[in-house]
Amino acid sequence: MTRLEELDVLIEAQNKVVEEAWAPLKAMMTDINNEFNAKVDLALQAIDPTAKSYFHLSDLLEGSGSVEQLDEEGKRIFAGGFDMYFSSHYTDDRTYHLSFNVGTCGSFTKEDKVQYNRYRVLSEALDHAAEWEAYLISAVEKMRPLKTAFWKVESARDKLEREKQSIIEDQKRAASDATVVIGKYYVNKHYNAWKRTDNKIFKGYKVAKVKEIQNKRVLLEVGYSSEWNPKTKQYDSNYKEFVSQDTYLMNKEDFYTGVYYGSIVETAFDGERQY
Repeated sequence: MTRLEELDVLIEAQNKVVEEAWAPLKAMMTDINNEFNAKVDLALQAIDPTAKSYFHLSDLLEGSGSVEQLDEEGKRIFAGGFDMYFSSHYTDDRTYHLSFNVGTCGSFTKEDKVQYNRYRVLSEALDHAAEWEAYLISAVEKMRPLKTAFWKVESARDKLEREKQSIIEDQKRAASDATVVIGKYYVNKHYNAWKRTDNKIFKGYKVAKVKEIQNKRVLLEVGYSSEWNPKTKQYDSNYKEFVSQDTYLMNKEDFYTGVYYGSIVETAFDGERQY
């Protein structure tokens, strides 16, 4: 069994472990979100029966969401709500805080029911902010052991996945490198006659022919492509001839990497000549 085959077996087994660790975390997270949104709705719907909370505490142990006003069809009213965030990342003391963002709506009067209710509901939310923040902090502490267990097995799975991808990438790179042989022609795919920075790859020329492969460098014969057909004595787009202009020693790794990622593309010519 190759290491790649072994990794497939290990990853499949680890995926089951990850699923088993995720299930209780997901269940607890669902219960917490349902309970928290119910708390918010209970408080705010006393002010506005159309208010609805859409908050989500994630497995990253932080959360975000919004409180919205709903119309008669149950759809969110544009600019009728505000956002809530629960995180420790953007606070000076690095502790969890529940924050609010209402944006701006300009001036309004009490006749503008959407904006009027928006701030009435926000005012009620602020009155409950400490209570809700304490609930979410407590919820995070309940989730933390399950999150730690899940993260541990997920990290082990991800490490196996990275090793697998590394092997696959190495195999693809080796296959690509093997295609580079003396005598082949290559084109700088990003060549632009008016942009010197794009043309440095082949000493300012568009085309290169591999002349010699050294330990750390590749000796190239560089030049350009001509459509002049010597048989018909006219330009022919179906005829390509390599016109050699100079030689160039290019860093081997740069050349092979360009071939692998497609910035240096193999091409073919009907003939070649030197000026």
